[in-house]
Amino acid sequence: KLLLPKWKLDIDEKEFTVMRMIVQGQEKSFTWDMSDYFDEESHLSSMARTTGFTCTAIAGLVLDGAFARKGICPPEFIGAEQTLFEKVLQYLRQRKIDYRMKEN
Repeated sequence: KLLLPKWKLDIDEKEFTVMRMIVQGQEKSFTWDMSDYFDEESHLSSMARTTGFTCTAIAGLVLDGAFARKGICPPEFIGAEQTLFEKVLQYLRQRKIDYRMKEN
């Protein structure tokens, strides 16, 4: 209860979101980096953009019939299908959210 007021952003407070995901296999590893900032034009926070746009991208896949799996579906199910994953990334790129991948 003490921290929640401190974490609440003021209206139009500028913030940013960063994420790094590292996947390590026996022979290769991959690093994904993403950074996003408060959007001055739309007044959307980076957290709203990165989470909300991802959800709407996946909802679009369901509505288009591209993703029709039933039941509980964690995000890994989308990531496991390269074409679906690329469609989500393309949707995000169109909204200026860019994930960069590096293969090690």
